[in-house]
Amino acid sequence: VINNELNPVWNFTGEIEGFMDGDVLRFTVMDKDTFPKPDDFLGKAELTAQDFYPHGFHGELTLADSKTQATMTVMVVVSGCDTAAPELAEGEGIQTTTVLA
Repeated sequence: VINNELNPVWNFTGEIEGFMDGDVLRFTVMDKDTFPKPDDFLGKAELTAQDFYPHGFHGELTLADSKTQATMTVMVVVSGCDTAAPELAEGEGIQTTTVLA
């Protein structure tokens, strides 16, 4: 945790099993506060399967409902697919890395 950071980074890698055409990846960004103050909602973004399948996605998304027009940078890698971009593929399933900028 880095307190009072205006450009936080969250490096996360995970696998999403069972993701199907028509599903949506939804990202909700919150600012963690100290109890008893509630966490603050900073914004949300989403990607549909058409945005990243089969070649993946790496880019900036504007956070909807953000008071400051904040953005986040997202990388989605698709693997286990014959048409996935070979330079992005690693492992099985859909890999996601999220970095808040």
